[in-house]
Amino acid sequence: MSNPWEKLDLAYYEGHMQFESVRQAQILNEIMQSQFNDYTVSSICILGIAGGNGLEHINKNTISKVYGIDVNEQYLHACQNRFTTLDSILELRHADLTLSDAYVPEVEIIVANLVIEYIGLNIFTKLLAENPPKYVSCVIQINCENAFVSSTPFEEHFEEISSFHNDINEKQLIKTLQLIGFRNNFVKAHSLPNKKNFLRLDFVRG
Repeated sequence: MSNPWEKLDLAYYEGHMQFESVRQAQILNEIMQSQFNDYTVSSICILGIAGGNGLEHINKNTISKVYGIDVNEQYLHACQNRFTTLDSILELRHADLTLSDAYVPEVEIIVANLVIEYIGLNIFTKLLAENPPKYVSCVIQINCENAFVSSTPFEEHFEEISSFHNDINEKQLIKTLQLIGFRNNFVKAHSLPNKKNFLRLDFVRG
């Protein structure tokens, strides 16, 4: 069975995420600037890198390696073409993280924004446990009333993906990662349109 993310055109994805009534791309960009710079690390792995939103905040003076993983090859090609200034440190990998042979490289921090909802908490935990980083920073979406996918001119392209996602509970995420040695050290909510919130949760190992 193919992953529905492989079929979603980047133009539709980014058009939806940037739409004025959604603004998730813009807010994620601001969050990622902090995720990349709040900790003293030299290596980062971004799960679900898509077209590279936020990569302009990578500081090459302090970061020596950036891995980007995505299931959609079109996204990776676009990311590579957009960020040629990072060619010396950026390594993009095509992988479906839901498959049993998936793994993450050895890095100091893993960034996973709006990814856990699609790969599942059990798989996410397994990936971290097999090659644990020092830090984990993730963003989950909290829906107060409306559906996970907001209404935009692009929403019809998200129908299959919408049925593929699972809401992630903040307390369950914290508890599950604690069981594999990660302590929650930071939580911050970011308001979105349509009565939604992004919740950033950071974890430190040990």
